[in-house]
Amino acid sequence: MTAGVSKSHRLGRDHLVGSSGPSTSPHPYRGGRGVSPIIATILLVAITVVLAAVLYLVVSGVFTSADHSPHLPVALAVTESWKGNCSSGSTSLAEYRFGVDATSSTLTTQEIGLQVVDVSNNIVPLGRATVPTSGTCPATPSSGGPMWVAVLESPTSQPLAYWDSSAGGAWSAFPGGPSLPQTFSQGQSILVIAGADLSNDHLNGISLTSTPVSVGGGGF
Repeated sequence: MTAGVSKSHRLGRDHLVGSSGPSTSPHPYRGGRGVSPIIATILLVAITVVLAAVLYLVVSGVFTSADHSPHLPVALAVTESWKGNCSSGSTSLAEYRFGVDATSSTLTTQEIGLQVVDVSNNIVPLGRATVPTSGTCPATPSSGGPMWVAVLESPTSQPLAYWDSSAGGAWSAFPGGPSLPQTFSQGQSILVIAGADLSNDHLNGISLTSTPVSVGGGGF
């Protein structure tokens, strides 16, 4: 009687275990918990991308630190501070005064020139300067129209140099005034004198040497 009960019990267990059919898995004890081949491939690709990114950052950092080319900040900027008119004899001219913002005290008139461009980015012609014997303009363009000249002034409004079309654009010393070159410094001003209204145009600083110098500008 006992043997019959034991056999029946074993048959019951065999029926429960094998109710889903015979197992065809070569690893019957994993129970479907293995990593899917698709997920494994995705993980390998992700790890490869991360390692490539880290290697790129390390290599680019090495080359950047070895780069000794100059990275110059803005060394000279001009900001508009005043508009008005000055006179040369009976001629009234437009006058624009810009403040000099110099973060470097080593830039001189040998390194920085000036340029005026209109709203279409066309260069406004630079005139040839004359130094009037009377009137309130320290220098004037030799003819009317849009031509212009510029004067570098000290913080006390003393004319230091003028920029005109001589030699295609150059600074010149005033007769009896200080010699060149002049160093740009904080508190100076640039006085632009024009034979026409330059409103909406833009004054730019330009480099006169092969060495790159970062300069700013200002709108009229």
